[in-house]
Amino acid sequence: MDKGFFHPSRARLSEVPSAVKVLAVTKQRSVAEIVAMVQRHEGLLRHGERRGAHGLPLLSFGENRPEDIQARLSEICAALPQFDLEFHFLGKLQSRKIPLVVEAFDVVQSVENLDQITRLNRAASVRTTPLPCFLEVNLTQIPNRSGTSFTQLPALYAAAKQAPHLKIVGLMGMAEAGAPVQVLQKEFSALSDFKKILGLEECSMGMSDDYSTALACEATWLRLGRVLFEIDSLSN
Repeated sequence: MDKGFFHPSRARLSEVPSAVKVLAVTKQRSVAEIVAMVQRHEGLLRHGERRGAHGLPLLSFGENRPEDIQARLSEICAALPQFDLEFHFLGKLQSRKIPLVVEAFDVVQSVENLDQITRLNRAASVRTTPLPCFLEVNLTQIPNRSGTSFTQLPALYAAAKQAPHLKIVGLMGMAEAGAPVQVLQKEFSALSDFKKILGLEECSMGMSDDYSTALACEATWLRLGRVLFEIDSLSN
């Protein structure tokens, strides 16, 4: 099967290697929808059989709104007591909301400039352990898109390593929506190559429409939303 071909089916999701971690993008989904999604895809979400602080199976969810997030995260946790949950922040980091992000989230996947590093490091100083972060890279070279450039990435990473309250665990990027497979492969491969050059462990790339291509380019994290929540995908 062509690794660049996408089809939102259980068979296709079953081909995700067990070593690849899945971040379920739960933003804008109700708690009931999240619980039903976990019931359908528990095996996929438990890839790697990671364990959380309480020794329970660890699932990872992605959210993007720091305002009033604590109540929502508490509600999600209460609905899934059989799991330890890890919450990743996705989306634009606004300077004034960085303290809220650090307080509520376990991982930040969208660090793109030195000012954010400085503010995150300051806010994370109250933590007992460094805050895990991904540096976001603009894979498309399209102006005004989120993410640092590949040209600026080495200097940004060097600066981030000097922040004692942060731990840069990997790189994150979003490919051009609707791009041909050849373009996706080029963009994802560039991110994967830089991850190796910098000696990082994680590469977060691939979403519902392009995760199969990201897998072929050695993604270690997939960020999946729609494909997990579409019930029809189970019968295809």
